Formats: sequence, structure tokens, C-alpha cells
Amino acid sequence: MLSQLRNKLGNDTRILVGNIPDLSQVNIYTSLGIPKLLPTLQIKRWNDAIKQIVKKNQCDLVDLYSHWKELSEHPEYISFYGFYLSTHGYERLAQIFYQQYLK
Repeated sequence: MLSQLRNKLGNDTRILVGNIPDLSQVNIYTSLGIPKLLPTLQIKRWNDAIKQIVKKNQCDLVDLYSHWKELSEHPEYISFYGFYLSTHGYERLAQIFYQQYLK
């Protein structure tokens, strides 16, 4: 899908792709009894694949995994349901993408 987008837009267009944030920081996993290591390992595998695909298609990676360490320090970024982003979380996500865009 990313290769199709790259082919359609050409190499002159910047494409930013975010990887998966550190969801082990989200309290819903611990409340369900899921050890933090389990999502961490799976997310690292997925992020490795995302990184390779982004590089192959000459796109820019927005490393949400690194940025999102702050997730545990800002519970207001997570919605009432405990998994999805809140309004504040989406605002922070937009800031992270914008910072990458400016580089």
C-alpha cells in the first residue's frame, strides 16, 4: 500500500509514516493481567517491519515509540476507555508529526 502511494505521488512528495508507540505504558494491559513484556516484544517486531518498509519506499519515519515514553507521565493522553488517545493525546501526536515534518 505504501509503495502504491509512493508510486502515485512520486519521489518529490514527502510521506511521513508513524510506527507503533510503546503501548506497554497503557494501563489497560496491566488491568487485564497482560505482562508489559508481551506487547513490547510484539510492537518491536512490527516496528522493525515498518522501519524496513518506510526505508524501502523512501519515506520519513516518525518514531512514535521513542516519543511515546512520555505516555506513562501523561495519563491525560489516554481516553476514558484506557486504550485510545484522548483529545490531548491526538494534539500531542499532531505535534510530533509536525516536528518531524519541519526537519
